[in-house]
Amino acid sequence: MDRAELEKEKEDLVKQISELEGKVVDYGDDHDVDGGDTESHESESLATNQGIVKVFRDRLDEIERELNQ
Repeated sequence: MDRAELEKEKEDLVKQISELEGKVVDYGDDHDVDGGDTESHESESLATNQGIVKVFRDRLDEIERELNQ
């Protein structure tokens, strides 16, 4: 990858990370549209987002290292 491609990927990752971190799942009361338990949906979604953010941050670190070489 050339420098421009790395910069673009870095920019995209930063945007995606901030979007994911901004998504605090709030279902309001403990009522879900399908009558299920919102607590489990909430924690699953949050855990998934945190996992994705970690992967993105790891890739971001790799890009930073490549750019700084």
